[in-house]
Amino acid sequence: MTAQLPDSSCTAQTAVYAVTGQGAELGHRIARKLGGQLFVPERLATRFDASPMSGLMACVAQNFSRFQQHVFVTATGIAVRSIAPHLCSKQHDPAVVALDQRGQHCISLVSGHIGGANDLATKIASITGGQAVITTATDTERLPSLDSLALEHGTSIRNISAVKHVNGALLESRTVALSDPDNLLELRSPRAAAQPWAKLFRHVSQHEALNAQGPAVIVTVQALETPEQVLVLHPRTLVLGMGCRRGVPAADLLAHVHRVLDEHGLAEQSLLGMASITAKSDEEGLLECARTLRVPIHFYNQEQLSAVSVPNPSERVLERMGVPSVCEAAALILSQAPSLLVPKTKTSNSTLAVAQVPSLS
Repeated sequence: MTAQLPDSSCTAQTAVYAVTGQGAELGHRIARKLGGQLFVPERLATRFDASPMSGLMACVAQNFSRFQQHVFVTATGIAVRSIAPHLCSKQHDPAVVALDQRGQHCISLVSGHIGGANDLATKIASITGGQAVITTATDTERLPSLDSLALEHGTSIRNISAVKHVNGALLESRTVALSDPDNLLELRSPRAAAQPWAKLFRHVSQHEALNAQGPAVIVTVQALETPEQVLVLHPRTLVLGMGCRRGVPAADLLAHVHRVLDEHGLAEQSLLGMASITAKSDEEGLLECARTLRVPIHFYNQEQLSAVSVPNPSERVLERMGVPSVCEAAALILSQAPSLLVPKTKTSNSTLAVAQVPSLS
């Protein structure tokens, strides 16, 4: 099954379902507090100012990829049967919480960590005055979960299957090698160091982590292929500066981006944003490139770009665009880095430079 992103046309992030009058009353309160959309049987829709559904199964099938969170004010079995045909993977499934119509037990059912169902269950319990039911092992043992840490610190997971090896080692009090030179996961912070589990992480170099005998974690912008038990997390710290000819297709720009990333062993999952000159702010190929890469694009004017010292200024660019550099200067401005990670590369249609946001640790 192909995972789908939530439909951007849907303004609410949370779908709430109820099938009884009492459940609808509680669902209405939850939807109002969460800014969500309530779905109830047609006979109850007018009473609770909710969206009518002819059947729960059909409604969930239509909604599952449109919402980031699903809350069932139903029996757990009903919720399970409704979502089962649509589940894909823990990396892509939305959060699912089920609770009884009295709101006494709020169960984190699917995607507790990455999707945020554990937090959602806790939030709903605070609304209903009930108890959040969390069954993920790391949470019950009060240990950090690496998929949660990745989400909390803005990193993406390259190989989700490795999470079970790392979390399993922590549950068994086995040491996990960790390469995080910039402390992006903040496991060397005083707060983390004071936790009993801090001694389970052995801080090592990337080379040592790659060759560890057991589970390991590597935080890097590099597109590494690793043994199954080595978890790779990509921090979103890379920015692209780009210039292009008028009318260049997005496919050409994307091919340039992918070639540069591949040649330098950089992960697309680490991309944070793109930047160019204001004169290109209506360039459809450039805008489509950013949309495809799922990153925001920023534009800087001539004065801003001209103020930046770059390693490869161009007389031709100065003549055509009024600035000595577009891609290198834009990348440096957006990243606030002192130097480029990848200096300007050129094709017949575009120029590209890569910079990395400096660590604040």
